[in-house]
Formats: sequence, C-alpha cells, structure tokens
Amino acid sequence: MKETDIAWAAGFFDGEGCITSSKPWYALSVTASQNEIQPLQKLQELFGGNITSPTRNRKHFYWYIYRDEASTFLQLILPYLVVKKEQAKIGINLRNNGKFIQNRWHGSGLSVEVLEFRKNCYTELRRLKNTYRKVQYE
Repeated sequence: MKETDIAWAAGFFDGEGCITSSKPWYALSVTASQNEIQPLQKLQELFGGNITSPTRNRKHFYWYIYRDEASTFLQLILPYLVVKKEQAKIGINLRNNGKFIQNRWHGSGLSVEVLEFRKNCYTELRRLKNTYRKVQYE
C-alpha cells in the first residue's frame, strides 16, 4: 500500500469518519459515510470492510469495519490524523487491551476487569466527541 493512500485515507477519515464502541460489549468499530460511493469504495479496496447502500431512512452510503480490522486501520492512519488522533489512540488501546480472555459457552467471555476497561474507553471516546463538538460550534 502506498503511503499517499494511507495519508489520503487519514484525511478523508478525519472529516467523514467515526470511531465508536457500542454496548453491551463495547466492541471497536470504525465507519465513514458519504453521499457518493467512490471514496468509500477506495477505503474498502485499501482496508477491507463493507459498504451499505442508502435506504429510505438512511440517505448515505456507509463503510464500516470492526475489531482487529478497525484497529489495524487506525494504526496505519494514526500518524496522519489531526482531529481524531486521540480517539484513534483510544480505539487501538481498546482493541489491544480489551480482548476476550476466553470463549465460554455461557456468558460474554469478558472478565469484569476487561469489561470495565472497555466501558472506560467508551466513556472517553464519548467525552472526546462532545469536547470536539463544543469547540467546533462555539
């Protein structure tokens, strides 16, 4: 992969992307949305993932990746990020240090400590997003 592709992806993602962790297990996910599909197809070509089409309720195309794929993507673009750099660091940390400890037939497979770590990452991601919104619109 060319360094220029990684830099392009970081710039695009800084403006159009989102790093999230969703309940109940606080798993890492990365998404980007656009009215035009071409930039998302380029992300998919470079980094994998899936693209969903617009529906009656959703007016945009969405590109998304999860877990290890999301962490790898964030690690690659991290040096070029400006707006979402701190969020990316939390996302990478969430995936690297908040993994399942084992597969269990019953229960989530998460220890209490790992689940608490994931909750803290989730809370910090939300705080950073709210801080950015306040600065942007003040």
